[in-house]
Amino acid sequence: MELSEEKNKIRVLWLCNLMPSFVGDAIGKPATNKEGWIAGMYCEVKNHNDITLAIAYPDREVYSGSTGDYFYYAFREDGNRPEDYESELKRGINDICESFKPDVIHCFGTEYAHTRALLENEKYAGKALIHLQGIMEVCFEKYYTDLPEKVINHNTFRDIIKKDGIRQQKEKFGIRAKHEAVTMSNAKNICGRTEFDREYTKKKNPSAVYYRLNETLRDTFYEGDCWTPKKSTRHRIFVSQGNYPLKGLHTVLEAVGMLKDKYPDISLYVAGDDIVRDNSLKNKIREPEYGRYLKKLIKKYGLEDIVYFLGQKNASEMKEQMMQCNVFVLPSFVENSPNSLGEAMMLGVPSVCTDTCGIPSLADDKIEVLMYEPGDAAGLCKRITDIFEDDSLCISLSEKAVKRANETHDRLQNYKDALKIYRQIAT
Repeated sequence: MELSEEKNKIRVLWLCNLMPSFVGDAIGKPATNKEGWIAGMYCEVKNHNDITLAIAYPDREVYSGSTGDYFYYAFREDGNRPEDYESELKRGINDICESFKPDVIHCFGTEYAHTRALLENEKYAGKALIHLQGIMEVCFEKYYTDLPEKVINHNTFRDIIKKDGIRQQKEKFGIRAKHEAVTMSNAKNICGRTEFDREYTKKKNPSAVYYRLNETLRDTFYEGDCWTPKKSTRHRIFVSQGNYPLKGLHTVLEAVGMLKDKYPDISLYVAGDDIVRDNSLKNKIREPEYGRYLKKLIKKYGLEDIVYFLGQKNASEMKEQMMQCNVFVLPSFVENSPNSLGEAMMLGVPSVCTDTCGIPSLADDKIEVLMYEPGDAAGLCKRITDIFEDDSLCISLSEKAVKRANETHDRLQNYKDALKIYRQIAT
């Protein structure tokens, strides 16, 4: 592989949990639209000439190459089986490091075995920067949220075959939390962006160096006009994902059930993995218990003609959905620094979100967003009503949210901060 080299450029390896979408596009492989902050950060790296970049990620086979802008390396790991921690993975991560010879290894996330494998590699552990995303210990503790016991205990055919019922999903978060604990205890350099993750770092590894590093959004959210009431659809709610209990979609369904009589034209649009599809035998067989529970709630509250599941959407499609809605809702029980909220704020979309974990570090209640307690459907109903009933409130929240988001997600400043951190670690 060849890539143009220049003196004083830092060799940085990004160790990712998933193949970034821009890598998949470049090499002709299917990739996820998740973890958009990596795409946002890459755009700034590409616009400057300070870094020689390599990107490593799990796939079904081992391969490597170069696009001309960066190196890429695939290693074998099954993210659905976090309990698998084998010598092959350790060798794979070591081989990538030996091939690329990084000055810094930026590890996005703490929970997977590949990050643990790197932190247990004495030769390269000191070069690692651990990028806190979700905190697995808290996800494990709160995974059942407020689900009924019978939902927690029931398994669909799909759950049994894949060994992926709600209880087993929690167990997997427990395994990831154990990987996270090892990673955190071994880490020398950790970056985060909220008071929540800073306190977690202090608790788990007070000797580690903590760097503040905000995340950059995908390009499209910096472009074009902001949200306005006139261009939105009245009483339209948008949720960016809801495919497992921690994301809290069941709370939104209950709240919409409370609102539908008052607002007959109300609608709810949900992006992300569609776990309620049952339009074919194949989809029925694939139905998880949480999807089954959501369908029961939709029927219970009479929402069959109100709720629309959109499936996976790229950045431009997500932006379009946000611009059309009257309110963006983030109902998660656990979040550290959700970029979906950052994207909504950058566009000026009036937002209602849970007052949990790292969210208060991103926005202030009743100034840039409206907050409610996780799982409180009545509280969510009240906040949505506030948005629906008061355009002046919407405009005030919108203007202040745009200002705050432009500070938090300043592309150039975030790039400069990352580069400064890389240089400190490299030297």
